[in-house]
Amino acid sequence: MKPAKFTFTSNKTTPKIGETLTLIFTATIEKEWKLYATDNSLNPGPIPIEASFTQNDAFELVGKLQAIKPQKHFDDYWKGNVSYFIGTAKFTQKVKIKKLKAVIEGKIKYQTCTLKDGSCVIGKDKFSYSF
Repeated sequence: MKPAKFTFTSNKTTPKIGETLTLIFTATIEKEWKLYATDNSLNPGPIPIEASFTQNDAFELVGKLQAIKPQKHFDDYWKGNVSYFIGTAKFTQKVKIKKLKAVIEGKIKYQTCTLKDGSCVIGKDKFSYSF
């Protein structure tokens, strides 16, 4: 079961050395499901999405993975405010290019839960960007 399907794009296709670009992670979320954002810090609480990057000398991370306009509300089950997406989710990560022909790879881990009965699924995806 995989209620969220990710695509990976960037705002530039041929960056120059020293240039900062934005990696874009977009999820299409199945009907009746939600995907949690980056800033859920309740303990216990839903697992926030996270990206781990395979380090190499071709790029440098600038800041952290950012959720773009998630919904927020008080969740009775988690007993606190949570951030999530329904339908579509968008996340961005800025990187500085340090070498030509840069390859940026890694994994994302996230949690989706059904709106029907609250059942949750942990998702994992690999990503790869080549410039």
